[in-house]
Amino acid sequence: MKIIGEMDVYTSPSLKSAISQQITHEKNRILLDLSELEYLDSTGLGTISGCLIKLKRCGGDLRFLRPTSICLKLLKITDLIDSFIVYQSLQEARKGWQGYKSRWLKV
Repeated sequence: MKIIGEMDVYTSPSLKSAISQQITHEKNRILLDLSELEYLDSTGLGTISGCLIKLKRCGGDLRFLRPTSICLKLLKITDLIDSFIVYQSLQEARKGWQGYKSRWLKV
């Protein structure tokens, strides 16, 4: 899943909806490509954090691919950087997912 442009109060609902849809289809491991993210505000960051929590509750995970310097700076300032696994290449991400036990918990 790729975010292009801005992630703010106006665009965050789209991400939340897309991730909820993936969970509905029992896809609970999401790699979020942030290489073209130009702007991230607190609403966007809150949405991403909320999605991580939602995915973890159903046995999944949310990881980042090539986050921009803007995104990394905000994650460091808010101390959320350690909450996410970050990959710099798709190859690295594929290796990182190997052996990951994905499960779907029906509630």
